[in-house]
Amino acid sequence: MRSNKRPLLIAITGNIGSGKSTVSRIVGEKYPLYSADVAANRFLDEPSVQQKLTMQFGRDLIKDNKINRKQLASMVFSNSDNLRYLESLLHPLVLKEFEQIILASSEPYLFFEIPLLFEAGIEKCFDYIILVTADPETRIQRLVRRDGSSPADIEKRIQFQIPDEEKIPFSNLVINNDLDPHSLENQVLSFLNGLHRITFRQIRSLMS
Repeated sequence: MRSNKRPLLIAITGNIGSGKSTVSRIVGEKYPLYSADVAANRFLDEPSVQQKLTMQFGRDLIKDNKINRKQLASMVFSNSDNLRYLESLLHPLVLKEFEQIILASSEPYLFFEIPLLFEAGIEKCFDYIILVTADPETRIQRLVRRDGSSPADIEKRIQFQIPDEEKIPFSNLVINNDLDPHSLENQVLSFLNGLHRITFRQIRSLMS
């Protein structure tokens, strides 16, 4: 795609509990933003996806024609093979939808919240990457308060994500979320005020 014929593509990522969804909410009040998690959750209700999941994990995964999200999470975050299977189903669907959004858009900027950006190996599909970070202990405390999850369950999920220190060198902007919400908002708004300075780069298609 030529730079003057497509939107500038910005990815927001961060490990679980970092605050990337808060950053996305602030951004989404001003610019179009699409969430990989929202799209993936929607695809979980597709009959074709449900059929494949029940063949893999059993019929008791379905209740009232809905996938039991909590049960599915327990299965995939305790077994790497299960996680890879789920990702093999959902990632292509989400990426295809994002690709269609990009091709159809006349917006100058498009933002995408993608928790597993680096884990999926699609960081080179974006012009600019925002990484939201926070101290691991802070992240665990947030998730315990937010979801009622046990620290042990949270640790299981964390182990499937690449550590922040490995992602930082490949990110264009690192937003630290160890401080108060006001500090986080100021960092995001400061970035948005300088949005016009971001330049296009040679990127590859999400579906390549």
